[in-house]
Amino acid sequence: GDLLKETFDGYEIYRVGGDEFMVLCPNMEKKDFEERLEYIRNIQKKRGDVILAVGGKYATNISKVLDDMKQADIEMYENKKQYYGSDHSKKA
Repeated sequence: GDLLKETFDGYEIYRVGGDEFMVLCPNMEKKDFEERLEYIRNIQKKRGDVILAVGGKYATNISKVLDDMKQADIEMYENKKQYYGSDHSKKA
C-alpha cells in the first residue's frame, strides 16, 4: 500500500482484495501511467525484499471499468506466474 501511495500520490487508491489494490487516475496521460507502473515493477528488481505482482490497464472509457479491472487482474496474475517460474522464486 505504501508504494502505491508514493507512486500514485493524489489519486484514489482502493483495496479490492486481501492484498490487491486498484488505483483510479482520472485525467492522467497514458505515458505517465505507464511510467508509474514501470517504476513499481522495477522496485522488485532493485530491492530483493519487495515481492509483488503488478497489473495495469489504461482506459479512457469509464463505462468499461469492470472489464478494465478484469484485464488488469489477468495481467497481474501473468506477472505473478512469470515471477514464480523464474530464478527469483528459488531465492525466496
